[in-house]
Amino acid sequence: MKNQTIDQSGLNPQQTNMVQGINDTRTSDLVTDFNSALPSGFYNASAATNMPSTSWHHLLVNRHTNAGNNYQMQLANPFGSDDYYLRNISNGSPTSWKIILHSGNYAATIAAVSWTFTGTNQFTGTSNQFVSNKGATATLGGTNTYNLQACSSDSGPAGMSFHRAGVYAINMGLDSDNVFRIGGWSAAANRLQLDMSGNLTTAGEIRATGEVYWFYSDKRLKTNIRPLESALAIVNKWKPVRYNGNAVAAKFGFDTQKEQVGLLAQNLKRTAPEIVGPAPFNNKYMTIQYEKTTPYLVAAVQELTALTIKQGKMIARLQKQLDARV
Repeated sequence: MKNQTIDQSGLNPQQTNMVQGINDTRTSDLVTDFNSALPSGFYNASAATNMPSTSWHHLLVNRHTNAGNNYQMQLANPFGSDDYYLRNISNGSPTSWKIILHSGNYAATIAAVSWTFTGTNQFTGTSNQFVSNKGATATLGGTNTYNLQACSSDSGPAGMSFHRAGVYAINMGLDSDNVFRIGGWSAAANRLQLDMSGNLTTAGEIRATGEVYWFYSDKRLKTNIRPLESALAIVNKWKPVRYNGNAVAAKFGFDTQKEQVGLLAQNLKRTAPEIVGPAPFNNKYMTIQYEKTTPYLVAAVQELTALTIKQGKMIARLQKQLDARV
């Protein structure tokens, strides 16, 4: 088979060996059209038609055994390039060349290989790992990139989905306003969100089995310290109520069937505005920071205690005067 001559229409289709070329290289340069019905073999060409690009190319062909048709798998590589192109010819009709490897998606060692996936791709097996070693002393805040990224190239949200096929699915990612959110698909939007100032907002309850600490109370972190005065008078203006959420509250996901107890934000805003702020689900509405009512309640109890002690002393003095007259 050495120095075999190639017929572009399918030379020696009955041969069972692969085409072998010139100078003992086992590569043939007698190809003028990559769309030809080429026998299986190794080729190179510089001016053939239907190459992936111009200049010299290597070509690997795997031809179907039925010589009466033209079904091929072709893998091409330009000389001196790290680019590899793949296509097939189906009964004489070639598909377009698709670049499958290039210098941007693989490196010299297999450990450094990176891929760009399009369409639907699945990873199966008992353990699929994306290794991203940054060193034992590295921190998330000090590292800009990691090997596994959910990214967008159109300035839109960068996210991923968690999908139990046919059962439930939810999205998670960085939204277009740079707020990290979880929600959507099977779930309602914005079940949880975390902005880059560290503010966390959830659509449901927050439960903890351990202690919860927040804000600060240390005297060393405070200035302009002064007594909370007239707390009893202020608290007496508050109106504790029982209530149910209305239809508007229902649109925000609140349970309107369960009876609640609480205070009215509009009422407290007139007497203690520092404990009233915008509602986390919609800043058009107000909410109360109930933990900040505690200082008012403590101060009110202290005022009431002082008044009780004062009145007790007064009663004791009057009782002593009455006893002296008897």
